[in-house]
Amino acid sequence: MKLRLSYLVALALATGRVNAEERHLGPHVHGQATVEVSSEGSTLEVDLSLPGHDAVGFEHPPATPGQVRALGKARDVLLGGTWLQPADAAGCKVSSARLVDDGFDANAKPGAHGDFDVSYRFTCATPGRLDAMEVGLFKAFATLQRVVVDVVAANGATEQLLDRPATHVALSP
Repeated sequence: MKLRLSYLVALALATGRVNAEERHLGPHVHGQATVEVSSEGSTLEVDLSLPGHDAVGFEHPPATPGQVRALGKARDVLLGGTWLQPADAAGCKVSSARLVDDGFDANAKPGAHGDFDVSYRFTCATPGRLDAMEVGLFKAFATLQRVVVDVVAANGATEQLLDRPATHVALSP
């Protein structure tokens, strides 16, 4: 909780905005994902927001067997977290992952946006060596064009834009 609060305060100061509703992992923009990274001590937290259209090609409850398979595949890829690789030297291991997919069940509002929000928590054996990470979302989701990465760490806050095919994110300013 302390890490999340520190992250939100730093993000508000870095962006000049305080309205949390406005910054909920960025706006829903097709072709663009938002990744928020925060580290404190041996803990690395990563939150991803991805439009459903980019993950599965639609934003409504699945209506065909192909859409059911696409939804299952996207869930597996996102929960597996293989698209995200912290620097090997840091020895980070996933300690928890949580997926919320909104807009894909029977209670979804017609015409509403569908999103995937995923939170990962890593425990790093050598956090002092956590200086970068690879974000492989372009390989995992073919229609994705840009990834906005907000990083908050003890040494400051940065925003980095990854345009296809870039994958490298520096965690030290």
